[in-house]
Formats: sequence, structure tokens, C-alpha cells
Amino acid sequence: MTERVFTQREAVAAYKALERIKSQQMSWKLSYWVTKLRQKLQAQVEFQQECEIKLVEKYGAAVDENGRVQLKTKEEAKAFDNEWAEIGNIQLTDLKITPAVVTEAENLKISPEDMEALDGFVEFDMPEDTAEEPEKTEDTGNEPIPIESARVE
Repeated sequence: MTERVFTQREAVAAYKALERIKSQQMSWKLSYWVTKLRQKLQAQVEFQQECEIKLVEKYGAAVDENGRVQLKTKEEAKAFDNEWAEIGNIQLTDLKITPAVVTEAENLKISPEDMEALDGFVEFDMPEDTAEEPEKTEDTGNEPIPIESARVE
């Protein structure tokens, strides 16, 4: 099995997800893993912040009270966005992660957004009966219509 290579963007997203769940009560093993992974990803967060500061300085941008970068022209905004995307796409080949296995017994409360951000960093061990889509039963006429086949006339 090949080891997964995470991007800068994925590492920062995982760190933010860990920040949101770190105050929950969890087993000591998972708590330890969350702490260690947060520490490991901290360097990527700091790198991201340094890059953002350099880009803001490079383009002479302003940052509003909500932390949004304000650029003077559309061309500057496009160039800034392109460079920011390049930073997010950096392959972190030296970042070695052994995923934690989280079971239903952990009773961890997590949003779908955080679950997606932790994909590859965490393996969610779901009971087999809930891991797959339920079997299709006979049509009762009360089934939702798939979006791709719905039409409004």
C-alpha cells in the first residue's frame, strides 16, 4: 500500500478540524493522537500564515476586520489567488501520518466538514451495517426524486 501524500491545504484543513474537536471528551488514546497530530501539523499552519503575510506584502494588500484580503485590482486579485492556490497545492512528501482509527464507541461528535478534512488522517471504523447504502426497496411512490431526473414545468 502506498503512503498518502497530503497537500498543504489538506494539512491546514485537518489542523482546523482538530482545533474544533479538541475540547471534546474522548479516550486517552484518541486524545493523545489528536494532540500529537496537532503538534505535527502546527508547522504547516505557521508556514501558511507566513506565506499569506508575504503575499499580502507583495501585493500591497489590505486586510479587513474579518481577516479578508482586499486587493486593488482584479489582476492583482487573480495573481494573488493563483499564488495562494500554488501554496495550497504543495505536496508534503515528508509528512508521515499513521491514521488513528476512530470507532463508533468513541462517541465523537464531528461535522461532515471536519470528517472530510480529516480524511486520510483518521480512519472512521463504521459498523458494516451502516457503512454501505441501504438496499433499495420496492417503489412506494414516497421516494424522493433524484435531482438529475427532476423537472419543473
